[in-house]
Amino acid sequence: MANPITDKQLVQAIVPELQDDYRVAKSYVRDVPTQSLLHLRSLLFKLTDKIASALGKAITTPNLYDRIEELNNQRLINVRLTRRMHKIRADGNRGAHPEKYRLAFDDLVKIAERSVERCAQLLAELYPVLLKQPVPDYQFVDFDSLAGREICYKAIMENHPESQLLVGLSLKTKALEQRKQEFSRAELAKENVVEHQASSSTLKQAGHYFELAHTHLVAAKHEYGVALINGYLGETQLSKGCELIKQAAQSEHSEAMALYGFFLLTGNDAVDIDLTEAQRYLSKAAESGQPEAMANLGVLYYQSGHAASNLEKAFQYTEQAAQAGYPQGQYNLYLMLVNGDGCDADAQAGERWLAEAAEQGHFDAMLARAQHMLSSDDLGHDKELAERYLREVIRYGHSVTAMLELSLGLANGAFGDVDFVKACAWLLEAEHRSQDDASRLASITALKQEYANHIQQLLAQDQADEQLQLALKGLSRG
Repeated sequence: MANPITDKQLVQAIVPELQDDYRVAKSYVRDVPTQSLLHLRSLLFKLTDKIASALGKAITTPNLYDRIEELNNQRLINVRLTRRMHKIRADGNRGAHPEKYRLAFDDLVKIAERSVERCAQLLAELYPVLLKQPVPDYQFVDFDSLAGREICYKAIMENHPESQLLVGLSLKTKALEQRKQEFSRAELAKENVVEHQASSSTLKQAGHYFELAHTHLVAAKHEYGVALINGYLGETQLSKGCELIKQAAQSEHSEAMALYGFFLLTGNDAVDIDLTEAQRYLSKAAESGQPEAMANLGVLYYQSGHAASNLEKAFQYTEQAAQAGYPQGQYNLYLMLVNGDGCDADAQAGERWLAEAAEQGHFDAMLARAQHMLSSDDLGHDKELAERYLREVIRYGHSVTAMLELSLGLANGAFGDVDFVKACAWLLEAEHRSQDDASRLASITALKQEYANHIQQLLAQDQADEQLQLALKGLSRG
């Protein structure tokens, strides 16, 4: 019996022109998972063409979601293959915007590993479809970490631009993880000022590598522009950063087109608002499958006036962004479905998209979802999930509204036992952060009196409860 072939040999046998994409994606998994996911998304785009042409069909749409759906609608692939392809596509979108999905580096590695394995399984299932013969036995070879050493060597010793870009991207992802840890440490220590020494140092290194590569690679030019705008290398250089992103956008780099289109849509100190140019850049980026551009096109059309045609276009692009897995697009789609903007109002469908956005860490969606779960009897509520959402919105977004919701939930036993001690602590924290909001302070003052009345009733039954006594004193001092 012949030995099984490897997964790389399987790819070479079925679609030889995709073997380099697959090889690179697999080699980047452990060290540059974002690029691994982007390579897989690119592979998937090419694969849709291969499937269609092999079966005598053609696909004209540039949107990857629509390409997969068209294959399914034409019965060129079955439902299982369609779902597998959509999962790889969605993971690719996470790789393009890890900061918007708040993914840790280890999470990205796991997603990239899973996505590579899914890609191999997808190609194995496509083997008999495309080659009209049974798929041979194959063995998925485990991942290794040798590629990372080679990338670092080439970046430093050979001044290799692509390797310099990859090292910069890896450092940027590491810095985002460090920044999250810095916020966590500050929260545990109850410090109001967060020290970003480690993450700032790593971002500076990332910016250095982007700078080295930016005259050679459009992608590096975009990243260097982002680094300058965000002050990775020291002082913020908005004008120079925006100019570099504009140049990358003019070279039709999809991420740069999406970002520069956003600048033109909203304006800043270096870029004037120009809706015509914003539409042009965002449309080009959306055509390439860039979900953030789709979402911002939706915003552009929504803000262009409430004529039916504008709202319909706004809904169309917002729905595309949501289907592409982009959290802001999902949240915007929830709002449009609830209000019936550009569509028939559908609160249930809106709630499903809100849940999707919340699961991906969108702050506004998490807060709204938690509020709905705590106030409605129709959502099959998971109170622990609602509490987790509120705590994460507080942790990363410092939302006073979430503090108040959490305080009320603890006070009325929504998460289990009534806990006035913690409820008071969150109420006082909300008060501390609301000094410039007279209306909110008035509401907090009323809640403090309500809590004090309840605590006094509890102390009348158990005067020895020291924690409740301290909570009551805290309300009085506050």
